[in-house]
Amino acid sequence: MIRRRRETFAVPIGAGDYAPEVLYLSLSGAAEALDFVNEYEGLCEALPTDAELYVEVLRLDGDIAEPTDWFVLETIGATGMTSIDPHLGWKMRVRAKSGGTAGDADFSLAWKTA
Repeated sequence: MIRRRRETFAVPIGAGDYAPEVLYLSLSGAAEALDFVNEYEGLCEALPTDAELYVEVLRLDGDIAEPTDWFVLETIGATGMTSIDPHLGWKMRVRAKSGGTAGDADFSLAWKTA
């Protein structure tokens, strides 16, 4: 079965500030680990100037509400397709960070489950 998720991030104007939206790489949309996904395919359709999408992983026994418990695995800085390694068993998310220009960042994600 193919699963899909899409998020529009409202990127703020302040450089270094994060959009309030968070896209968790999970079935429920919450922070949960997936042990059966081989690969995620992502499509960044829109990204404000100098903004970046961060794919992050939560450290083992980390607190999802604690920003310092999340570590950046991959940075997406341009529109187009990307493959994301799921790091089986880890909680993962995507966030958008402003580069100083406000606007919407559109990101879609798809993965295959058994």
